[in-house]
Formats: sequence, C-alpha cells, structure tokens
Amino acid sequence: MAFASVSRRRRTILMIALILVVAFGVWWWQWQAPYRTLNAFLTALLKGDVQTIYQLTPEIERRYGLVSPELIQRTYHLVFLPLLNDCQPLGWRIQRTSIHRPFLPELWLRRVRVVRFYVWFHCQQEKGVPRWLREEWNKEGVPHWLREGKKLPLVVFVSRPPKEERWCVAFGGFASALCIIKYGPEKEDEMMLKLGFSRYLTEKGNIVVLK
Repeated sequence: MAFASVSRRRRTILMIALILVVAFGVWWWQWQAPYRTLNAFLTALLKGDVQTIYQLTPEIERRYGLVSPELIQRTYHLVFLPLLNDCQPLGWRIQRTSIHRPFLPELWLRRVRVVRFYVWFHCQQEKGVPRWLREEWNKEGVPHWLREGKKLPLVVFVSRPPKEERWCVAFGGFASALCIIKYGPEKEDEMMLKLGFSRYLTEKGNIVVLK
C-alpha cells in the first residue's frame, strides 16, 4: 500500500510538471511571436527584400492601398540607406518595451496589440544622435540604458491591427518614424508626401491623412 501511494504521488508530480512545462512552452512561443516578426522584418530590411517586407505589412494596409512595393523601395533607398550612412551593418541589438511604460514589456500578450522595439544597428561607422532627439528622450523619460551612447536607434512597432491576429509591421508607421529620425518632426509630413504617402497606417490601426 505504501509503495502504491508513493507511485501515485510520483505520477501526480510528473503530471503537474508536464502541465507546467507545456503551459510555459505555449506562453514562450506566443511571447516570442513579435520577436520572430521583427527578426524577419529586419533581415528583409537589410537585404532590401521588398516583397518580404510587403508581405509582413497588415492586410488592411495593403487592401486600402496605403503601402505598395514601390513605396517600400523608395523609402528604402531614399531614407533608410542614407540613415545608415551607407555603412554595412554588422548586426543589430534590440530592446523590447511596452507602449504604456518605457522599462518592462508585458509578460502576457493575450490583450496586447502593440509591442515596441528599440533597434540599434551595429555598423563600422556610427552616427551621432541628433540633439533634438535627445531632448525628446529627456521629455519622455526614456532611460539612459536605452540610448546606447552615439548609436542611432530606430523604433519598430510590431502589432496586431484590429481584426488581424498575426503580428505585422505597419510600414507607413515605420516610414514615418524613419522620417522623424532623419529630418526631424517638423519635416515629417513633408518628407512622407515626397516619398509618395498620402495616408499611412499607425501601429494602433489608425489611418493618418497627410496634408
């Protein structure tokens, strides 16, 4: 009887452990989903793989004609490459944060629709961060450990727009962030219009009309 009791106890412990491992595995797979989308996007971005970038955009962005391969190609050559100073990136480092707080990301993604990433490309030549951007960081309380010295950070929002469950990157919002970093917020709309955007989709699924 004592042996049977110990055996049942062991089976119970093993069953609980198995359930915990499976639950953790499911959570980890879901929590990593935005990372997988981000890595695919950054890999395509550095290769200039326009079609992959296009496929990673939200369906609503493509359906309403807010993005096209031509817009991606133009933004890539006129804004992104000059932003890197024509250096060959050696890789990147990312920092995941929440749009609601600058420090820690959400651990549970069931109701989370947007994940913010700070991205630093490691190049042979590093570009100094503009003074106005440092001032914006100070206003927003961006912590020093996110600033990476003189390395230029990009902000990439990986999101699940309304009525979509897959993680995407709204390219119009990304292009807007590129223009802000390169030209400053006062010239953002002007440069977006020059690139060919008349409207663009934000990470939250809103459509911004440029004037």
